[in-house]
Amino acid sequence: LGFCYYKGYGVSRDRKRAFELIEKSSRFGNVLATCLLGLCYEKGKGTKKDLTKAFECFQFGASQGEECSLFNLARCYDDGRGISQDREKAKSLYRQAAEAGHPEAETPKLILASNNSIQDKISKLKGFIRPKKERRIYVKLGDLISTAADNKLFGHKARLQT
Repeated sequence: LGFCYYKGYGVSRDRKRAFELIEKSSRFGNVLATCLLGLCYEKGKGTKKDLTKAFECFQFGASQGEECSLFNLARCYDDGRGISQDREKAKSLYRQAAEAGHPEAETPKLILASNNSIQDKISKLKGFIRPKKERRIYVKLGDLISTAADNKLFGHKARLQT
């Protein structure tokens, strides 16, 4: 019900009411609600913005293996939100979130950092192209294609159209 108020599904959107309901559900042990509570704190939706409380919510959910919490905890470590930045911890948590089934956990950043072949990286990155991210992803693809061409993996010099 809290999520419905948060998004305005079937009811008028009311972030304060949403926060109250999500907080109550979290107190009763709903781990997904705890993740949503963390998002409310992170964005200041229905409550005062508090990155430390957001981190704590994500940390609790992650300790229960909840995929959304694992992903958001990884983002906290990746960006230094509510905790000191730790990119290695973030990578580990992104991997755990991916293993738990979070659809966005295998990020382009992780793909590029992997030990996979350049062709495999290109293939995986193509799956992440979305309107807002398209230009940045194509730049990364261009870097990979240039590297592959320089290493003569494709047998010819790759050219990117702008």
